[in-house]
Amino acid sequence: MNPHRAAAIAAALCLAVALFMASCSSSSPPHPTDLAALTALYNSTGGATWDRNDNWLSEAPLDEWHGVTTDDFGRVTSLRLPDNGLRGRLPPELGSLSNLEVLSLFGNQLTGPIPLELGRLSNLEVLSLTGNQLTGPISPGLGNLSDLWQLLLSYNQLTGPIPPEIGRLSNLRALGLSYNQLTGPIPPELGNLPIKSLTLGGNQLTGCVPQSLRYGVNHAGVGMPFC
Repeated sequence: MNPHRAAAIAAALCLAVALFMASCSSSSPPHPTDLAALTALYNSTGGATWDRNDNWLSEAPLDEWHGVTTDDFGRVTSLRLPDNGLRGRLPPELGSLSNLEVLSLFGNQLTGPIPLELGRLSNLEVLSLTGNQLTGPISPGLGNLSDLWQLLLSYNQLTGPIPPEIGRLSNLRALGLSYNQLTGPIPPELGNLPIKSLTLGGNQLTGCVPQSLRYGVNHAGVGMPFC
């Protein structure tokens, strides 16, 4: 066979295979668990009245839904809906987004407790819920999120103590807990963390701040000495 003809046939075959794979990928249905979790969030937080809800609950691929990012297998890896008019409670179904790495919902009007199920998100690296109206305690289960490097919960109405289990987050670099209604001492376990930014002011915490956190603390609270 003429070498030029052979090269042309090979190129055509490669193009056909690429188009076929792209077609299969684009027509792949969303992962049912991820779809259920996103649908629950939409229904629980007034999705119809969000500032932006482009493509939500449509037949578009999940990565075309506003604020949603997926990996090569169509699993949700990032959910970013800051300042987007979410109102209501976070649904427990969010704990089923097993590939989720970023959950950023700051600056909304979320109410109720932080779902215990978020403690199952073993791949989570960023949890940002600052500037909502969340209530209840901080779940000790968040201490299971070993990949977490940002835990930002400031400017809510969270109550109770800081769970010592947070001290297990060996990758944590930023911990924001300021301006809640937290009480009790700062767990000494936090002193083991590689924190670069720690905000604690605006609570009713007692005792002292672990000495090892001296250079990471911002607004630690008036009258709180270092241990």
